This record gives sequence, structure tokens and C-alpha cells, in this order.
Amino acid sequence: MKKRRLKKSAVIILIIFLLFIFLIIGLFLLKPWKRGSSKETKDTKQIKEKYNAKDYYTEFASIKEDTKLYKYENKKYIDAGTIYKDAKISLEESKDKYFKIKNSDYYVYYDSFIKSEEKQKDKSYERWVPYNENIEGENLTLSQDDKKLLTIKEKLSLPIYRKTEDKNYVLYKEELYEIKKDEGNITEKQNSDTSLASSVAVLNYHFFYDPEKGEKCDQIICHTKKQFISHLDYLKENNYTALTAEDLKLFLKKEINVPKTSLVITIDDGYLAELGVELLNEYKMHGTLFLITSWYHPSDFKNEYVKLESHSHDMHNTGVCPKGQGGAIQCWPDDKILNDLKTSQNELGESKVFCFPFYEYNNHSIELLKQAGFEMAFVGGNKKASPGVDLFQIPRYVIGSDTTLEDFKRKIN
Repeated sequence: MKKRRLKKSAVIILIIFLLFIFLIIGLFLLKPWKRGSSKETKDTKQIKEKYNAKDYYTEFASIKEDTKLYKYENKKYIDAGTIYKDAKISLEESKDKYFKIKNSDYYVYYDSFIKSEEKQKDKSYERWVPYNENIEGENLTLSQDDKKLLTIKEKLSLPIYRKTEDKNYVLYKEELYEIKKDEGNITEKQNSDTSLASSVAVLNYHFFYDPEKGEKCDQIICHTKKQFISHLDYLKENNYTALTAEDLKLFLKKEINVPKTSLVITIDDGYLAELGVELLNEYKMHGTLFLITSWYHPSDFKNEYVKLESHSHDMHNTGVCPKGQGGAIQCWPDDKILNDLKTSQNELGESKVFCFPFYEYNNHSIELLKQAGFEMAFVGGNKKASPGVDLFQIPRYVIGSDTTLEDFKRKIN
């Protein structure tokens, strides 16, 4: 009996010994894993220490993929919406992994963008008058040229600057964005008390010269430097807004409002146009130069404020057709007219605005303009342009050398 007890005790001792051995072996095997884990933690710490905001900062950036937009509240970054692929932004410098978008309360994460060129912002809204209506709502999606750029979670109230059949154009952070008509709610808001235009005078100039420099021009459509400056001074002193041709198109389509003191300045041909273009830039007033591209090259008129549009390539010649002064667009074969129009557009880079040579046209020439991709055309007429007018027969006041300042005032007022 005593032997059995001793045997049983020996077995228990053996088991305990083996368990101890296994425990020692286990601890030994675990030790390298712990060393590896410690090394991994150390490496991760080194990676964090190596992050430097300056390595990622770029003033102008483009979003790589659809990603979160953040706001900084209560000492933490919270989800504030979505910024979409290819959206271009300007960034402020940062000390952490979130970079603030300039002129906003929003941030993007450091790995969500790449370096890009500066975005060219459309400032046309500065010449328009906002509607006294706002779009209000949460989770509004803001787009440009039908491409989604932002979705903002918080409630926004944004002034409407332009209306089309399916979109409202709103101002947000000094940029125009599109919002679909089925998004948000329209509410009344006093955004402006500016008097609105019901019609707009379009002025038609031709040739500019400076007699004080010995320059000469003896046609009725010549303008001295002194005459043109008197017109520009009057416009500037009375806070007139010089619209672009695109502004005028939107106004005539009843998509935008413009100030009562609005007008459009156009110059025809390109002959002796340099002085006129120079003065418009000096006064920072927008204008349109209708260029005959077989006579003059667009590179001769590179400037900021005057946009070049088509006055045909080589259809500004008298006596080609039997009516009027004989402008070719009245009787040339269709393919010849279309080829001329396309040549003019190619020379200009792009043109969707046309001016009929000698103010001469017919219904068929208008159809050919549409085929060539033009969206509007100017004629004569000596009256203001009002919403509802045929966009391919926009009237203009012809300014001559005998147009006095008082005549000028009567035309535009």
C-alpha cells in the first residue's frame, strides 16, 4: 500500500516537472515574438516620426479619388462631406496630416491629393446681379460643367445667380457651382437691391486712330482716341458694366440678371483695332473684337479683356453677291461658306459668336452658322437688345466719327 502511494507521488512529481519544462520552453519560444513585436512598434513609431507635412504640401492640388471632406471641431477632425476626383483646390500649409482648403472651413487628408496647376476661376458672376432667392439644404452636391466636385453635409444657404431649365447656379466660396433643380429648397432672400436691365445697348465700333501722332482715318466709322476715351470715361464715372458676349447671351435667354447700367462693346474687322483694344484693357472693360482672320492673325491681339470672335475668314469682300454691298455669305455655295466659317474658327482656336460682314444675311446663312456650331450672331439695327430677340439677329448701335457724347448717352441710357 505504501509502495503504491510512493509510485503515485512520483507520477505527480513527474507530471509537475514536465509541465514546468513545457512552460520554460513556451516562454523561450514566445520571447523572439515579443522582440519582433517590440521592433514592429518601434518601426511604426519611426514612420510616424518621419512624417513631415512639408513633404506633402502643395499650394495647388487635385483630388486623386473621391474622398472625405473634414471639419475641425472640438479638437478633432469630423466627416463633413465628400470631395470628388479631379476637384482642384488651393491649400494652406499644415503641421499635421490634414490640410485646410483656402477660403473655407474644410480640410483634406494628406494622402488624398496630388500637385496640380492653379485653377482658373470663373468671375463672370461679378458682372451679374443675383436673384433675391437662395438654395437651402443639407447634403447639397455642387458641380461645375456637369462634374460633381463637392457634397456638403451641413445646411447651406446659397444665393442664386443663374437659372436654367434643370439647374440653379449658386455662389459658394467665391465660385459658381451648379445644383440640380430637384436638390434643396428655394427661399426668398434679399441679395441685392440693384436696378435691373430690361434691355442692353450693344455698341459697334470700327477703326481707332490718334491724330496727335499724325495718324489718319477718313471714314465715317473712324474714331479718334479722344472720342473713344470720352465714351470710356463716361462709362467709368457712371459705373457702367461692360458685359461679354456670353453674358449677353445668358441675359437674352432670361437666365441671368444684369445691372440697368450694362452695355456690350464690339469692334469689327481688325483694321486699326489695336488702339481700341489697348484702351479697353487700360480701362479694364470687356469687349468683343470680330476679326477677319484672312486679314489679321489672332496673335496680334492677345489681351485680357477683349475676346476675339469670328467676322468670317474671307467673306468680307464687296460685290461678291448681287444684294447690298455683296457679302459672300448671301450667295456662296454651302460647302464654301461652311469651309470659310470652320477656317475662321480654327484660326481663332474656338468661336461660337459671329458678326455678319456688312450686316448682310438671310435665313439660309443663319442655318449655316448653326451647322458650324455658332450660338449667336450680331447685325446692325440701331436699337437695344432685349430678351426674346433672335440670338442670330442681335441688333447694335453703329458708332461713327460724328457720334457726339450726347448721342452716345442717348444710345446707352
